[in-house]
Amino acid sequence: MATLENRPNSVMLTPDLFNLPLRKELRRQNLVIDGVDDGNGLASLEARPGYLLSSPFHLLNSKKLDFAVPAGVVLSGGSALYLGFPPGQEEFADELLETAAQIGQGAVWGQDTDCSCKALALWQEASRLNLGRAKKQICLRSLGVPGSAVTMGRVILSSLLGSRHGVTSLGATPGFGDGEKMVCDILDGAEAHLRREHFGRMVGLSELWQLMTGYALVYNVWQKLESTQWNGGRARLLKAIGLAQAKMHVDPTVYSCDSLTMTPEQEAGLAMMWKSCRYRFEEEDFVSLICFLHLTRMVEKREWEENLAIKMIRWEDARKSWVGRLGV
Repeated sequence: MATLENRPNSVMLTPDLFNLPLRKELRRQNLVIDGVDDGNGLASLEARPGYLLSSPFHLLNSKKLDFAVPAGVVLSGGSALYLGFPPGQEEFADELLETAAQIGQGAVWGQDTDCSCKALALWQEASRLNLGRAKKQICLRSLGVPGSAVTMGRVILSSLLGSRHGVTSLGATPGFGDGEKMVCDILDGAEAHLRREHFGRMVGLSELWQLMTGYALVYNVWQKLESTQWNGGRARLLKAIGLAQAKMHVDPTVYSCDSLTMTPEQEAGLAMMWKSCRYRFEEEDFVSLICFLHLTRMVEKREWEENLAIKMIRWEDARKSWVGRLGV
């Protein structure tokens, strides 16, 4: 197997449409794309890429991973990643939006409050608001998005409901569910434009997160194995990130792909997706990411490992200097 030092210019990306503009710019910068990460596990690290654009969960799942550059995929607004609620569940969807807004207003913290305390304040406020409410089991199902998107939806909805037991992941089981159990689909903006009429209500996953926390949602993060050495590949990676973000915000059609067969509705949804996401981090994106990782620990009842605790404290302390490094 090749060593990391022999593959400094290799990158690996998750298999979703958010990354298509970036994938094209990476090729123009002669960075080798190793294939795709599965979006859910860590088996792909056996390929030993120099840089990995993947789910934040990998930062929790592997002691070997760390931030590579202050960039990833950041979602704001509600036109990138959706929850599709079945007909008849419109009122429940509206209640979730209202609860998210109430949590955002009720979970108060000071300017210098650390992210672990912010996450705990969010969890406690959600638990207080949902106390005594009727419980509904939500089963999340992927419609063309990586498994990590479903896990992200589970963490956000569990945090919103203040419960570890109300949200589960589901395979490709047909039907919407019945009674107190409900199947809710997760789909990207392109698919949402095509299937909108099939759902009773569609709610942006990043919209829920933003109402609850005040921050944009960090969907993917550029990561590296801790032993990876900085080199010329990093400079080209930063250049590709800057170019892709600038171009897709001005004219997303420059990244249209002939190999994708899409309806006009899907193409319109794809353009809105790209315009509503960012690749470059701002300072608050680090706060959002670390709060999300703390909430993930609470939802999944993970042990607080010393190695992870030290890394998360370091990330939070270094966020200002990290953002300052993204000069492209």
